[in-house]
Amino acid sequence: MEDPQLVFSWIDYTVFIVVVFFSAAIGIYFGVFAKRKLTTGEYLLGGQTMNYLPVAFSLISSHISGVTVLAVPVDVYKFGSNYIWLCLTIILVCILTYYVYLPVFFELRLTSMYEYLSIRFDRKIRMLASFLCILFAAFHNPIALYLPVIAFTQVTTFNTHLVLYVVGLVCVLYTAIGGIKAVIWSDALQFFGIVVSSLVVLCFGIKSSGGFETLWKANNETGRFDIFDFSIDPTIRDGFWQLVIGGTVQWLSILCLSQQSMQKYLSVPTIVCATKVIIFECIGVVALKAMSVFLGNAMYARFADCDPLQTNHVQRDDQLVPYFVLQTARHISGLPGLFTAGILSACLSSFSSSLNSVACIIYEDFLLPFLPKDMTDQRASNILKSIVVMFGILCILLVYLIENVNGIFPLSNVLQAVTCGPIMGLFTLGMLFPSANAEGALAGGIAGLAFACWVVIGTNWYRMSGLLRDPKKPMSLSGCQFNSTAIVTPSPTSDQIFYLYRISMWYNSLMSAIIVIVFGLLISWLTGRKNKPIRTELLSPLVRSLIKGEKKTELDEERKLQDGH
Repeated sequence: MEDPQLVFSWIDYTVFIVVVFFSAAIGIYFGVFAKRKLTTGEYLLGGQTMNYLPVAFSLISSHISGVTVLAVPVDVYKFGSNYIWLCLTIILVCILTYYVYLPVFFELRLTSMYEYLSIRFDRKIRMLASFLCILFAAFHNPIALYLPVIAFTQVTTFNTHLVLYVVGLVCVLYTAIGGIKAVIWSDALQFFGIVVSSLVVLCFGIKSSGGFETLWKANNETGRFDIFDFSIDPTIRDGFWQLVIGGTVQWLSILCLSQQSMQKYLSVPTIVCATKVIIFECIGVVALKAMSVFLGNAMYARFADCDPLQTNHVQRDDQLVPYFVLQTARHISGLPGLFTAGILSACLSSFSSSLNSVACIIYEDFLLPFLPKDMTDQRASNILKSIVVMFGILCILLVYLIENVNGIFPLSNVLQAVTCGPIMGLFTLGMLFPSANAEGALAGGIAGLAFACWVVIGTNWYRMSGLLRDPKKPMSLSGCQFNSTAIVTPSPTSDQIFYLYRISMWYNSLMSAIIVIVFGLLISWLTGRKNKPIRTELLSPLVRSLIKGEKKTELDEERKLQDGH
């Protein structure tokens, strides 16, 4: 197999620069030229006047990060196509979002979704969940930023870190200046970049691998299409139940119970518009996830007889997709630029959405109680912009930590396991269990977080020591330009390792969420109801009919009391 020596042409650079330019232009337009009064509600929720279609595109773009574009195909290439079951998971998550969680947030109309926890329980629970969200963003954003660097190392002779700084600072700039409207409209533009680049790369990839028949034969013969294994063994890496049950909990925290998602849901004027957002979001995320799986299948069909990971044509797992694109696009001018622009679009979308949501959390949950009541809108917007800039620069600097990690997909799942499970557990405890009180929620949240950290740290220690391995699908070097034999897949993990450390990573969020709910209910029962009577709008519509309605009090008065105003 030849090692492609392809660098960007002027067409590739043009495509890439156009994406960056228009993203920045949109932010500058909404920050400088758009005629609007920049209140905190306008900056964070777009005045709740956004059209549902760009909001849906924005949500799709922010959830289809560079992890989906670069890491998921490699995971399919190495471990098989079970990831396709996540498409079913996304559908279940969207249904649960619509019926269980979104009605509560839409009725309360909170700027920070974590304010719900202070109203339902107390301020300590709100601080815990907000801290976890900020922690996740601080370590996940550098992953999103680093992924374009991986692609750039394959296609350009420029200083890739310089490109990282320029692109990252441009994203910080337009997010800080334009607020949520700039984020949503930039994401909508980047959505088309993601879709077009993914489709073009997939089509050319399938063609270069020999067509659908060759793709099917190569993947089927090596067990990469063995997706109908319904074993309930929880130690299987990514079986049906792991992705559908464990994945549902994890993706509920991403698609629904995350600040960046909820801000966008609440930026539309009515629940009917929010419903349309969910429908379009579901279709888009499912389609792009399926495309990432098929790209992994095409990659294996292309490299079935000479694995570039084993021949050292590729030094890191995360460089395999760019390498595949170069193999495919050797004589197609503009395709590498389109592909890199697609990765950039996915990463900028995730990064900008996260910056805006973190600014909202820090301002609403940590700073607002200490700010003067008569603070002007201009000063508030300046504070929000300053938070975006400072947090954005921090994330750019933290990219250097990510460079030394081989395997973006496992790292992303580790971060989600530690934070998503406890957060999902706290909101579920509040909305579905009227008997839960503040003491129970605090104990459950701490227990769930401690459990998640323990399992994740233990599991990764065994992985780094080489004692815990996931069995890969067969690879081969038989078609390489040197004598070789087929590569033997790794031996199974020893049964002597503690059982919880061998459980699939997809169950980590589920287990920590269950710990939160179980401990929360137990401590609530032991301490008795010390909370004020539960207002029905704080509960999911599914359980409201099970309790007697309480007389509603004015939400604004209660929010002022919670924030110390």
